[in-house]
Amino acid sequence: MMTRLIFLLSMLLAQLFCMAQTITIKGLVIDSSDQKPLSDVTVRVVEKASAIMASGTTDQRGAFSIMLMDKPPVKLKLSHASYEEVEITLPLYTGSNWNIGTIQLVPRIQSLAAIVVDGRKAPSSFKIDRQVYQASQFGNAANGTGAHVLRNLPSVSVNAQGDIAFRGSGSFLLLLNGKPTQADPALVLGQLPAGAIERVEVITSPGAAYDADGKSGVINIVTKTGVEDGWMVQATIMGGAPPLNDFDNKRYNKPQRYGIDLVTSYNKKKWNWNLGLNYLRNDIAGFREGDVYTISNGIKTSFPSSGERSFWRYNYGGRFSVSFKPDPRNSFTGGFYTGKNFRAGWLISCTTIQGKT
Repeated sequence: MMTRLIFLLSMLLAQLFCMAQTITIKGLVIDSSDQKPLSDVTVRVVEKASAIMASGTTDQRGAFSIMLMDKPPVKLKLSHASYEEVEITLPLYTGSNWNIGTIQLVPRIQSLAAIVVDGRKAPSSFKIDRQVYQASQFGNAANGTGAHVLRNLPSVSVNAQGDIAFRGSGSFLLLLNGKPTQADPALVLGQLPAGAIERVEVITSPGAAYDADGKSGVINIVTKTGVEDGWMVQATIMGGAPPLNDFDNKRYNKPQRYGIDLVTSYNKKKWNWNLGLNYLRNDIAGFREGDVYTISNGIKTSFPSSGERSFWRYNYGGRFSVSFKPDPRNSFTGGFYTGKNFRAGWLISCTTIQGKT
């Protein structure tokens, strides 16, 4: 009896399975503008109540194949983020394989406004052991020398003779790209063009690593270098206007003011090559008026004087360096710097000696 019952149930299930209809829907989706296949298009099969019966996506060839059971579909909905949605009403079909052919999707018309990203480095920043100043913020020193850049820094002063004092002392350590310089700082900075300087780092409390015993601090000059692989070329040209007043100078009344700075850099993998050339002519036409007196035994002697005081100034130089960085922790750098700084002055004065009791 049990065996007969199991047999009848098996026959009933087999008959119901055979009555169920399997439907396969196939198709191809392409771009309406260039007729190229579209991948990752979502295809949804919808019945009468708008319920989703099945779904799928197109492959790299733009083709899709969706299998359904029992109920025939009513609609197909195709959607993609970059294209207009398409809805297709399907006719009544009783077969098992349904190829609906090629479907074209129309790209969305998107209005994209121009986006401009404007980023600038902070003109100055303060770290634990140093203050960092971007040289580009000092527009008044753009066509001068490194000494003109330092004039704008707090705690640094440069007198008329070009001598540099840091925190009131001339005893400080000058670094060029982190390397100590043996020459006089005024000489080095007077020959280094301002256009070649990227930033200046001021270290007021140097550690033992800088070997700065007895010094008031450290100034590190960082020059410009290329960032990415390839060539970087930068040229700066300066021209000065004639003086507003030549003070009736007879010997030197036509000062010349012009200059040029050329920097080129080449980066290739672990190597960096830098070459720089500069020339600066910056004359001064001036006038001196003064009075010096002495008092001896109740007698005052005065030496008033006035006259021309002009300067003929120029400097030129060249610099070359090569760096090799085999890994992030090691770097080897070599190079040289040469230049000349010339300054000549004319002092023509008329002195009158006057004495009073």
